[in-house]
Amino acid sequence: MHGETTVMDFDTDSKKTQKAKYKTVDRETIWRLATIQCSYAEIAQVVGLAENTVKNKNKKLVEKGYEAGRKSIRRAMMEKGLQGDTRMLIWLSKQYLGHEDTPNKDGNTVPLPWSDDDIPQDKEDK
Repeated sequence: MHGETTVMDFDTDSKKTQKAKYKTVDRETIWRLATIQCSYAEIAQVVGLAENTVKNKNKKLVEKGYEAGRKSIRRAMMEKGLQGDTRMLIWLSKQYLGHEDTPNKDGNTVPLPWSDDDIPQDKEDK
């Protein structure tokens, strides 16, 4: 049963005996769905279980799959940026380096002092 989990599903046809049936679920399918960020409801629908059953029996597996998917996305974005995609580099710099479109956080809108005297003159102009 490596890579699979067994979940109990009750037989609704027999109300007197309530025989338990076991359903084998492929853990690899759950993992793959979690890595592409499927919700618990979506995973449950694909594997044929109730959403609560997926949450209760496979929560650690799903959470690790979510994290692996996020790492893959981050890796792909970083590779795209390092290949020279300007838009991705701008986005990454805003996310990880704290860059902003508006550099004035403190609300100081007073213009910087500027004078033509501050500009160096060429020797020929003197």
